[in-house]
Amino acid sequence: MTDTFRRRVQDLLETTNRYLDRARSAEANASFYQERLKSWKASFGRALEMASEARLELSLLKLDFDRCAKKWRADTIKIADERDDARRKLVDLQAEHDRLCSRNDHLSYRVGELETELHGRREVQHLKRGSYYRVLGDLSFQLAKPEHDDLITPPYSKIREGTAITVYRSEDGKLYGRFPDEFEDGRFKTIGEPSNGEA
Repeated sequence: MTDTFRRRVQDLLETTNRYLDRARSAEANASFYQERLKSWKASFGRALEMASEARLELSLLKLDFDRCAKKWRADTIKIADERDDARRKLVDLQAEHDRLCSRNDHLSYRVGELETELHGRREVQHLKRGSYYRVLGDLSFQLAKPEHDDLITPPYSKIREGTAITVYRSEDGKLYGRFPDEFEDGRFKTIGEPSNGEA
């Protein structure tokens, strides 16, 4: 009995020791996993902080992008407006250019006419004064009344409606007029005949 009891006690002690060893091993494993859990928690916390920083940076980038997009749209509209203004100004300048070209053509044509007209006028010299004149032509008087008693220039006849006056221009541009019979009485000498046969 005693030996059997001893053996059983011994078996119980051994079994208890095994359970104690297992318990100590489990406790050690629990400590290890607790440390691992703490490390995981710390890593997860850092990951959360990094995610929060990333979200903040992403928000800032989005704000910058929105500002850049807004500025780009405003610049695009401004450039389009400036382009339209430039096109309108170009059209206006083209129209002004065409108008000036047309005006220049008209003036060139008129200058040509005047040169032709100038060269086609008779040139004379006053024999007594020695001055030169260019005959522009004859004008006809137009009067409010057919006859004026006070418009009598002795020894010439009374000036009436339609009375002719020869008009000529001096070298300084002044215009003069004489009755045709006085102009042709020999006091002027013709020095240049018109090139187109006009008198």
